Amino acid sequence: MATGATRYVREQFLDALFRGGSWPALPGNLYLSLHTADPGDAGANEVGASDYARLALPRTTADWTRSDDGLGMTWVENASDITFPSPVADWGTVTHVALWDAATGGTCLWTGALAAPVTLNAGSAGLQIPAGQLRLPVRGAG
Repeated sequence: MATGATRYVREQFLDALFRGGSWPALPGNLYLSLHTADPGDAGANEVGASDYARLALPRTTADWTRSDDGLGMTWVENASDITFPSPVADWGTVTHVALWDAATGGTCLWTGALAAPVTLNAGSAGLQIPAGQLRLPVRGAG
């Protein structure tokens, strides 16, 4: 799976930078979704349980940090823990996450695989992504 910005984000960026386009307005929050298989550019395979909802993540410097590994890669990372609630219904085995521009529907902006699959069934603990573990690459070397 290609982890990172979706085709939509890449095309919007290139159009704004090189072709005189404008960057679309962004919401106050991004929304994190859980997926049971690779979401691809469209955000497919999102958990569909009745008690599941995307988590709102504020777009602030207090909520996201930026770091450079010194080898040409720059990352944006969550500054604090992100926690989905304990499921009431079975959510299945979650393998991927995605960032969206809306709480429902919207446009999938970024996708990535979890380090290891997590099974979230009724009564299990909610999924927690510790601070610094949602790492989004924003630039690669050469």
